[in-house]
Amino acid sequence: MDCVILDDPEFLDFNFSLGCDPALRSGGGPGHQELYQVVIQARRGDPATALEFADVMDRTLRPETFESFQRKFGARPVGFPDWFFSKLCQFLEILLHESLGVLGTGAWGNWGPRQTDKPWEECRGRLTSAGPEIHPDELERAFDPASHRTYPWLDLVRLCTRGPSPRTGWRPPSNSCGSGPSGGARRGSSIRKELRHREHAGQWD
Repeated sequence: MDCVILDDPEFLDFNFSLGCDPALRSGGGPGHQELYQVVIQARRGDPATALEFADVMDRTLRPETFESFQRKFGARPVGFPDWFFSKLCQFLEILLHESLGVLGTGAWGNWGPRQTDKPWEECRGRLTSAGPEIHPDELERAFDPASHRTYPWLDLVRLCTRGPSPRTGWRPPSNSCGSGPSGGARRGSSIRKELRHREHAGQWD
């Protein structure tokens, strides 16, 4: 893959939502950690949060948002395709996560399993996850940044959030896209295979 995959905290937390910041001034949408909360609630059947996540995808995966990011944090030697595929990796890793870890619930105050149905309120409120492997090369073959406005992001969000909440168990992630602490992956499972499974089964295995 020719694109550079970004995964620093400034990048991960820079997401745009129309409801939060119509002027697109500073990315005023949910941060990386808040996106887990949105997805967890969407999996529990809340249609408003599914719409919210799809709106974040639609508006964050635009050249205008990338340009806003570059203005705020200083120009980086990357282009819009790098931004597009890096954000797509980040969003899909959150949408498809299968287990959550919470910082502070481990035996030595490190990462451990979530204890409640509101893991974002536990300990330090820092979440990480593991799930299917997401190959950036596969995304590059499947999506075209120039067609960002044509993709049905809400359909993708609804497909990814079908079924119950993720397992309560926790296993350390192995990074695929490299989205910071959340870049979890299950080796040997591609994004296409994972989405086909959810489309046919309609639930989490």
